[in-house]
This record gives sequence, C-alpha cells and structure tokens, in this order.
Amino acid sequence: MRYSRRLIALIATTALATALPAHAADFDVLILGGRVYDGAGRPGRAADIGIRGDRITAIGRLRGRTATTRIDATGLAVAPGFINMLSQAGDDLLVDGRSQSDIRQGVTLEMIGEGLTAGPLNPAMKMLFKGRLARLGVRDADWSTEAEYLDLLQRRGVSPNVAAFVGATNARLYVVGADNRKATPDELAKMQDLVRQAMADGAFGVSSALGYAPAAFADKAELTALAAASAPWNGLYISHLRDEGEHLTDSVDELIAIARDAKVKGEIYHFKVAGLSGLPKLNQAIAALERPARPASGWARTCIPIRPRPRDWTSPCRSGFKPAVSRPGSTGCVIRRSGRGSLRRCATRPPGPAAGWLRSDRPTTSSSWP
Repeated sequence: MRYSRRLIALIATTALATALPAHAADFDVLILGGRVYDGAGRPGRAADIGIRGDRITAIGRLRGRTATTRIDATGLAVAPGFINMLSQAGDDLLVDGRSQSDIRQGVTLEMIGEGLTAGPLNPAMKMLFKGRLARLGVRDADWSTEAEYLDLLQRRGVSPNVAAFVGATNARLYVVGADNRKATPDELAKMQDLVRQAMADGAFGVSSALGYAPAAFADKAELTALAAASAPWNGLYISHLRDEGEHLTDSVDELIAIARDAKVKGEIYHFKVAGLSGLPKLNQAIAALERPARPASGWARTCIPIRPRPRDWTSPCRSGFKPAVSRPGSTGCVIRRSGRGSLRRCATRPPGPAAGWLRSDRPTTSSSWP
C-alpha cells in the first residue's frame, strides 16, 4: 500500500531507537512525535505513546519521560497493528515465518483459512497437504488438526500473531468426500463434531468458499448446521460468496440467512462484483446488508485493498471509502461494521471509468447456483 512506509511497525523498528539505562526508565518503549490513529475512525492527533511490557500504558505529551528505547516518529503515522482478515499465508509461514511482506505494511495478525484450512485432515487429505508442502521444502508437515498445525508454527517461530478458521470444505471432504451430493444426517452430525472440536481447540469460527468445488456442493442447511456448531464459542461465519455475478443478491441473502439461523456473527470475504452481469445487483446487495433484518449479533464485510484492475471485477470500494487508520489520500479499504457509516455512498454513482469503477466484458467466472 502507498501509505505503508509511513507506518510504525513497533516490533520491527530499531533504526531510530536510542537506549537509556533500564533502571531509570518510566517505559520500556517511548514513541515520540507521531500522529496517532487509534483505528476507531477518529482523526489522527499528535501524541506520544508509552509502552511497558506488551501494554500501552500512556498516550499524551510524554517527551519529558524516560524509556529504555525511544523511537522518533516525527512526520509518521502511528497505528495499531492491522488485521489481515483473508490471509493466504498458511503455507508461506511454514516456509518463512518472518512474514516480511505483511509485517512491513503494519499487519500483525493473520486470519488464515478461506474454506479449506489446515485442519481437520483425514489420512487422504493429510497426504495431499504433505505432498504440496514437500514441494515447498517443508518436511515436517505431519499434523491432523488445526491445533497441531498452530503448534508447529509456534515451534518454528513466526513474526505475526495467527488466528485460524475451521473450513466448511474440510468438514465436507473429511466426512463426505469430493462427491456432489447432500450429506446424510449421520454425516452432518460428524461434520458438526469436527467443527466443535476445532472451536474447542481455538478456531475463530467457520469459513466457506462457495465459489469452488467441493465447497459449492454444500447447501444452505449444511452450512447453517456447521455455523451453529460454532455458536457456543461465539464463532464467526465468514464466506466467499457462492456467486459474485448475476446471483450476487441471492448469495448475500443466503449468507445473511445462515448467520441469522445459526445465531452467529456473519462476514463476507472480499465483497465485490464479478463481471458485467453483476453490476445491476450491487446496490441491491448493499441494501440487503443494511436492512434491519441483518443478524442482530453483528455484521461485517471486507473489501479488496488494492487499486482496481481493468476487465476483471468491480469493487464497491473507491478512494472515498477510506480506512480509519490510513493517511489521507489512501486508496485502501478495511472492515466497516454496520454501526459505523454506510456502504451506500460507495455505490451512488453509475459504473464507469470516471467514477473509478471497473468494467468487465467477461461473464462471472464461478457460479454454483442452479
């Protein structure tokens, strides 16, 4: 991102630091002269930050205080670590746990697992994972559960924090296989048990990627049952929609219904439109997300934080849709929750190059609607 060079990565910045005697320090780390963006949508303000251990203990005018490490942030933005809600770094962190590409953009939490996750794995799935990772030079990929995968990451050492979803695709492959058929009641019960075990092991919720087989073979009832299995742990149901083109509104309605009926929070991965066929559906999809009937427990959606590319997809995010923690002029997007502003202003102008939208002459590339 264009603004990434102006971020302070607390865990990595040492070049401007000067040491003071530890016994005389008021703080372990003191960040001076920066403009603080707290992530809550408020304007940035000039302030210093004092840190003891792993906690921010003071924000204000602290130039007269002492610290073991002092960081001069004059002219820079200071922000909380960013959360990558759709991280594809599950394999990469095993290859190189330093995560430099994200760390240097301020990302400190990787949320991994879009539908197909590191676990649970049956023996056949495990062999596929081991073969793929062996080609990347990873020879100790010998886990069966996501908890075992996370333990392996911890033993190897990684720079960012990591949280994981349990994939609806994993549950289906584990029990049903790759066949295009409905799960039997007994199979669905086993799939729910897999979700419960993953949640007990620390999973953040259930993810699905319904634009791809075999995930597309799961119907709404199956996905609702899996999401409901995560509810006792306050799980989140997060999904790559079943269709992002002609059936965009049907897909949004499906996800809303799953989250509502399962009594969990809901979230949409990379909310966008694919192909010209979906363009007329965009305002309808946004309106569906803003209806009072959305899940009362909470709702969110993520946007793709990159500059649009021609002839590909149309994003409802434009330069006017700014992240709370970015500097002015950023073209990025971050999660916006229902209680904080509306997405509607992102879709008030008709599609066209002057509005900063993408045009595509391609049909939707993936659809599992009948």
